[in-house]
Amino acid sequence: MYRYFTEDDPSALNDPQYKLNFYGQSFDFFTYLLIKLFHLEEHPYEARHVMVALTGAAAILVTGLLVKLLAGNAAGWLALILMFLSPRFLGHSFNNPLDVPFALGNIFTLYHMVLFLKKLPRISLRSSLWIAVGIGWTNGIRIGGLLLVPYLFLFAGLYLLVRKWPWKFFSALWWRFALKGLLTLVLISMAGYLLSLLTWPYALQDVINHPIQAFKVMTNIQVSIRVLYDGLILWSDRLPWHYIPKNILISVPVIILLGCFASLFTWYSRRKEMQSYFYFMLWFTVLFPVIFIIYRESNVYGGWRHMMFIYPSMIALSSMALSQLARIGQKRIATVVVSVLVAAGLFHPLRHTLLNHPNTYIYFNEWAGGINHTYGSFETDYYANSLKPASDYFIENILPGVESQADQPIRVVSNSNISYYFRMYRDQVTPFYSRYYDRGRTDWDYAILYCNYLHPYQLNNGLWPPKNTIHEIKVDDVVVAAIVERLNKEDYLGATLLNEALREQNSEKVSLAIRHLENAKLYDPNNEAALLDLGNAYSAVYRFEEARATMDLLLEFYPEYDKALNVKAYTYLMEAQLKQDPASLDQAIAIFNQAIESNHKFYTGYFNLGLCYAYKDDKSNAIYNLIQAIKFNGKYRQAYEQLAQVYEHYGDTELARSVRDRMSRIP
Repeated sequence: MYRYFTEDDPSALNDPQYKLNFYGQSFDFFTYLLIKLFHLEEHPYEARHVMVALTGAAAILVTGLLVKLLAGNAAGWLALILMFLSPRFLGHSFNNPLDVPFALGNIFTLYHMVLFLKKLPRISLRSSLWIAVGIGWTNGIRIGGLLLVPYLFLFAGLYLLVRKWPWKFFSALWWRFALKGLLTLVLISMAGYLLSLLTWPYALQDVINHPIQAFKVMTNIQVSIRVLYDGLILWSDRLPWHYIPKNILISVPVIILLGCFASLFTWYSRRKEMQSYFYFMLWFTVLFPVIFIIYRESNVYGGWRHMMFIYPSMIALSSMALSQLARIGQKRIATVVVSVLVAAGLFHPLRHTLLNHPNTYIYFNEWAGGINHTYGSFETDYYANSLKPASDYFIENILPGVESQADQPIRVVSNSNISYYFRMYRDQVTPFYSRYYDRGRTDWDYAILYCNYLHPYQLNNGLWPPKNTIHEIKVDDVVVAAIVERLNKEDYLGATLLNEALREQNSEKVSLAIRHLENAKLYDPNNEAALLDLGNAYSAVYRFEEARATMDLLLEFYPEYDKALNVKAYTYLMEAQLKQDPASLDQAIAIFNQAIESNHKFYTGYFNLGLCYAYKDDKSNAIYNLIQAIKFNGKYRQAYEQLAQVYEHYGDTELARSVRDRMSRIP
C-alpha cells in the first residue's frame, strides 16, 4: 500500500488469495510509516508488536476514562485493573494487529460519543472531530467499523427523546436544536467515512460500491478453517450459534462476568436517572454485534477474538456495577464485601498472567475449570504463540550442541511458520512447514510443533506430545508446544520410496517401501503418516486385508480420520472392481460416506464416491459427488476429467465439453 501512494503500484487493489484489499489499512499503514521513519525494516515484527501493545494499552486507558466519566474515579480505576487483568485481551494486546486496534477505535469513538451527548445542548466541535477520527480509524481497519455511524445516530436520537431539555418537545426551538444536531451527525459521519478511505486504496477507487463489496465479503468470509469446539473438530463456517457466547463465558474472568450480570440490577435501580441511558448504550454495543453474527451465521474462529471490540463495553458495565454495589446504602460493609469479592475474583487471572507469560491469552476461567479441564475440548494456542518461546529455547539450549555444516544445515520442521525466529541462524538451520499429520513424510532433524489442529482424542489420551519430545512449553499443566528430536527416519524413507514406486509403477519399490514403513510402525505405533502410507502401500499390491487392519489401527487413536477411512474404503472399491463384487462396492460407499461425514469438505472422498456411483451406473449420484469434489477443490483436474467422462457416457457431449473447457482454464 505504501508503494501505491509513492510509486502508483496497483498491486494493493487486488488480492485474490488473502483478500486483504477488502480491509482498510489505517493501523498497518501508520505502523509501516513509523518503521520507515525509524529505519526498522530489519525488525518489522518487533515494531508491530510494540505498536499493537500501545493500542492495547490505549484501549485500556480509554475504557477507564469512559467509566470515570460515567461513574467516577473509583469505577474508572477498577475498569483499568479489570481490563489489564483480562488474560485474553492482554495476550492479544501483544500480538493481534487487527482486532486490538479495532477494539481501540470502537471504544475511543464510544467515549467521545458519550462526551458529545453529555455536553448537549451545546454541540461540541472538539468531540465531533474526535468522533470522526474514531470512525475513520476504526472503519479504516475493517469495514465493520462503519457500524459506529448508525450507533451515532441511534444513540443521539434516543438521547434527544429521553432527556429533559429546556424546550418543550416538538416546539420550534426543539426542532431547531434537533435539525442542527442532525446536520452535525451527518457531517461527522461523512468526515469519518472519508478519513477511513484515505489509507484504503481499494475503497478509493470507488468510494461507494467497493466498501459495500468489502462489507459483503467481511460478513461472509469464504475461507474457513477447522476448529476444536466442545470436543469436536468443526469447520468454522459450520459452527453452532453459541460458539461466540460460550467462548466468552469460559474465557472471560468470572468476576467480570458477574459484574456484567450485576449491571442488569444496577441499571434497573437507576432506571429513572440519565445514568440508565448509558447502561443501555453499553449493553447495546455488547449484544447487537453478537446477535448480528449469530443471525448472519458469520464465519468466525479463534475463540471470540473477532468480537474483541465489545470487550471494553463489558468491562465498563462490570466496573460500573461493582463500583455502585460497593456504595449501596453508603455502608462500609458493602465496600468491604465487594472489594474482597473483586480481589478474590482477580486471583485466578493474575496467577495465570504471572505464571504463563508470554502465552497469556491461552486462558480459561474458573467456571470452565481452567485450561487443565478444557484442554482437548476447546482451542488453546490458536495464534501459534507458543512457537516463539519454543524456538527461543531451541536456539539457546539445543542449537549450540548440534553439529551442522554450512552446506548441510539441520532441518527443523514446524506445523506453522517459524522462519522469522531463525532468520539469524540460516547458516545452521533450515526451517520449513509441514502439516502435523504429514510430518513423517518429510526429511527433518528436529520438529517444533504446537498443539492446534490436533484431534481431541489424541490430546485427551496422552498421544501428544509425540515420541522423542525433548522439551515442552506448558500453560499450567498442559503442553501447548513441543520440541522433538528425530531418531528414526524409516517413515520418511518409506514415504519417499512409495511415491517413487507409484509414479514408476514399480512393485519391487513398493515392497521395499512396505519394509521401511513396517519398521516405522514398530518404532512408533502411533505414527499417523507411516500407518497411512503403509495402508496405501498394502493397497498398491492388493494386500487389502492388511491395509484395512492398518487403517483400523490408525482409526483407534485418530478416530474418524477422513484419510484413513478413504484408504480403507478404496480397498473395497478396488476389490469390487477386481472381483465384480456388489457387496464390496456397497461397503466402499458406506465408508466413503463416513469420511465425508467426518469432513464435509473432503473432496477426495467425494471424487471416490463419484467413481463408486459411476461404476454402479448411478448417473445422478455420480455427477453430484464429482461436482462436490470440484466445489471444494476447484483445481482438481481428475474430478473434471471424470465428470466429463460421465457426461459423455450418458450422451451429454455439450456438458462434457463445457467441463473440459473449465478444466483447461485452471492455472
